Amino acid sequence: MYGSSGILYILSWSLCVAWRGKFLVSGFGLCKHCDINNRKQFASTMAALNNCKRKTTRISRLNTKISLVSKNDDEQSSIYSEKWKSKQSTFILSKDVGRSILSRRTRFLRRLFRRKKNKDTFQKMRQLNFSYVFDELTIEAQRGSNSNSTVGIVLIHPIGVGIGRWFYRRLLDALSERHRDGVNSSCRRLVILSPDLLGSGSGCNPITSDDGLELKKLPLLNVSDWTGQLENLMAKTEESTDIDRWCIVTNGGCSPIALQVAQRSVEATASFRKNVTNVILSSVPRLPFFLTASSDPKKVAKSYRTLCGLVGKIFWWYSCRNRGAFIQKFSERNLVADPKNLGDRWRPDCYETAKLYGGKSKYTTFAFLAGTLQDGCAESLHALKDSNVRVDIIKGRDIRKNRARSWFWQKKKSKKNNVVEEVVPPSKTFRDFLVENGNGGRETLIKGRISLAHEDAQGYSNALIKFID
Repeated sequence: MYGSSGILYILSWSLCVAWRGKFLVSGFGLCKHCDINNRKQFASTMAALNNCKRKTTRISRLNTKISLVSKNDDEQSSIYSEKWKSKQSTFILSKDVGRSILSRRTRFLRRLFRRKKNKDTFQKMRQLNFSYVFDELTIEAQRGSNSNSTVGIVLIHPIGVGIGRWFYRRLLDALSERHRDGVNSSCRRLVILSPDLLGSGSGCNPITSDDGLELKKLPLLNVSDWTGQLENLMAKTEESTDIDRWCIVTNGGCSPIALQVAQRSVEATASFRKNVTNVILSSVPRLPFFLTASSDPKKVAKSYRTLCGLVGKIFWWYSCRNRGAFIQKFSERNLVADPKNLGDRWRPDCYETAKLYGGKSKYTTFAFLAGTLQDGCAESLHALKDSNVRVDIIKGRDIRKNRARSWFWQKKKSKKNNVVEEVVPPSKTFRDFLVENGNGGRETLIKGRISLAHEDAQGYSNALIKFID
């Protein structure tokens, strides 16, 4: 009808992208807004087709820009509620970003090729400027209360694949609902801070203070680094808000951070002025974790270098593939009592946080897996002995052991006689030690297994208010 060239030209334009129903039907170039019936309407039809194409192109470019902004600048604003404020803060950390000691293989290659040492490569201390986001929720005191004191609460999230400050999102919601409903509200004013730890979430993209360059690989962080971050945040909060005392809340393996913050408060070496009076720990490890250092610093550094190589890249890829399918499966088996407790947002939150800044948060996870938090807390507990700091525990009703390690703690094989011996668990618990140490040691049971603040936010908030009051 139109000739072979005209038909091919119409067919080529009929493959436009759909947008809100304004699409082209493949075949003879029939558009929803166009109808080709004769040769006179051909020119107008081509103009409409070009208009549709330009509109689709502009929309695709706009969506691309919006997606880039939401990943880098907005910092997952869709994850967080409007009940609290998200603020920005910075922390400068002096850290060794180079390797002062060469491995044997590197020394051999340098001797082989006779390459000169580059002094800039082995510069030890650098000033790293960490920028991170923290959530702040203020809850006024209960009506009719005679107490005018303000308690500052710092929530320390666990360290893991894709874990960030969003871990306490449900807890902040539960505390906000308590204040809104006026049921069992606290008799004190509460200022709750939930920051992203260094190397996690929004805090995994530091720059050097001297030249402003971004690090492709983060240095090995330790307990003192995270303690310094929290001290700096607490000192800044005291400048803008009236705080009378502090309470540190954490979960699981991050307990050494909370205890070290309390230790510096007791020793009067902290950068903040007000005293830490409460430390609340949930899902606490066993007593040997607190009393003995189970990791050698040299072995930790070696393990961290290994994980930062090919092994860690494969692990991180496997964890994030299929939009975090492994994360979901691992969490259901090892972190919660019931898979339904994770909710619909656990998997996407972990995946989106793990992919921030090209996945740089993996280095903090590698540091945790290498054992950077297993230095022991004997020094902190000794400083807290018979002090005014109360250390309380929130425990889950589900006390199942993780499958990956349960066999190791239950049975031990003898190499000589090949006899399986039962390992008797220690009778003394961390709670018993706290009672003897003069730190209280109150314990409350709530629903859940390990991720208690996420599993039973209502029960966690009740226990939190009870320990503070």
